[in-house]
Amino acid sequence: HESNEVDSFKKEFQLLSQIKYPQIVQALDFGYTNEGYAFFACELIDGKDFKSFAQTLKIDSVIPMFTQLLETLDFLHLIKITHGDLKPANILIQKDDSGNATLKLIDLGFATAGKQHNFTNWKGTLGYIAPEILCGEEYDHRADLYSLGVILYEIVTGGLPFGESDPLSQAKSQ
Repeated sequence: HESNEVDSFKKEFQLLSQIKYPQIVQALDFGYTNEGYAFFACELIDGKDFKSFAQTLKIDSVIPMFTQLLETLDFLHLIKITHGDLKPANILIQKDDSGNATLKLIDLGFATAGKQHNFTNWKGTLGYIAPEILCGEEYDHRADLYSLGVILYEIVTGGLPFGESDPLSQAKSQ
């Protein structure tokens, strides 16, 4: 029987291979190396993470990227999928052939379908994760909207809304 990590990896590949949306990375192949390590290949995205991209522009130039992100989240939420780890590092911006910036959402490894119950081992990135997840409460797609608000705050101000240095204090502040 394979490990939970490999099961999670397969789940992410299966989810990505079923989703066809221009702003979500496309999974192309799944397999195992000669040494038995699982892998999956995705389309190449030659770009910057959202925070790095935004730091080079005025805020009004970043708005089209937020629009693309909102549309992408709307698509996921309409099909009852919560990303679960929304943060600038999982939002890549690349230039298309015409030189226009386009967004690609990556890393759906923590994605879930529908409402989540009996959640005791939270997953995600501290600082971006919704309080209901941290408290072990039921959550749904609205957790992504909390993360989106944190990202917007970070892009506008340059920092996270909760600046505590240790993880426990940060979790309590959230």
